[in-house]
Amino acid sequence: MDNNKKIFISLLFISFLAGMLFFCSYQEWLIISWHRPSHHTQSASTIEKKNITLWREKNNSWIHESVHILWSENHKDNFKLLTTAWLAWLHDEQILSKKIDAESVLFSPSGYEMYVSFDHNPFEKQWSIHQKESFIAALLKNYKEQGCTASYLYILVHHEPLKDIHLDFSKHWPIITPQ
Repeated sequence: MDNNKKIFISLLFISFLAGMLFFCSYQEWLIISWHRPSHHTQSASTIEKKNITLWREKNNSWIHESVHILWSENHKDNFKLLTTAWLAWLHDEQILSKKIDAESVLFSPSGYEMYVSFDHNPFEKQWSIHQKESFIAALLKNYKEQGCTASYLYILVHHEPLKDIHLDFSKHWPIITPQ
């Protein structure tokens, strides 16, 4: 057998094997991972049970409730849990007539903006502007008291700015401790 035939048969065999591997991986019969494990593995995130204080306004003064939540190094998860616990407390106190959840809490890459998306509009239809502003002030106070380092908060519903006839939610709210 001459050299050209051996090379041709070898290339044909290698092409056939490569084609079979590609076909099997495309059909997900064979999973090929091109990633090598990193030598620098991150340490497991420490999660601890933390006692936090939730705040709300009642008759122009602040009242609070202490609850335990799981706190980790992941700020967006922490503030989502904080928001969920606060909303549940408001529902238990019958301030909110329906159960509202935080869909997500995200921070901008710079860390200056925080985005909170609810699964429903948190405001009751009969609420006055003062009640809505009290709700927002309490939300901001809760974030500030738990060490939120963002400067501004955007309030969303289903990842869109909340639509309200009294207040403009296309703009941010400053995260400061209300007086």
